[in-house]
Amino acid sequence: MTEDSLNDFLQEEEEKILTMEDLERIIRHKALLPPEVSIEPMGEREYKFSEPGLKAVRVTTDPNYYKEHAESVELWSPGNPTFPNFPPFDETETPEEFTKLADVLDQILKHLP
Repeated sequence: MTEDSLNDFLQEEEEKILTMEDLERIIRHKALLPPEVSIEPMGEREYKFSEPGLKAVRVTTDPNYYKEHAESVELWSPGNPTFPNFPPFDETETPEEFTKLADVLDQILKHLP
């Protein structure tokens, strides 16, 4: 990811249905990740990510941290090889009151420990 593309990404972040803050909420809850994925906290918004067949890597959900440490950490986001292939999202099946992933996460996380 080039610096220009990262800057564009950061500018568009607030307008997205899926934000890096949403991804941070997901990565912290094992129940929201595929069962084969292992996540271990390392620091603020920094994790050790591993899954069968891949070497463990450091990932972050903080674009600014990634920008400062791009040589040694991956940005855990769609398009990155570490990001799970979730089933396609069908917007036609989404209740109208959920306009962002954050709304859905609020409902799901109410029921998790």
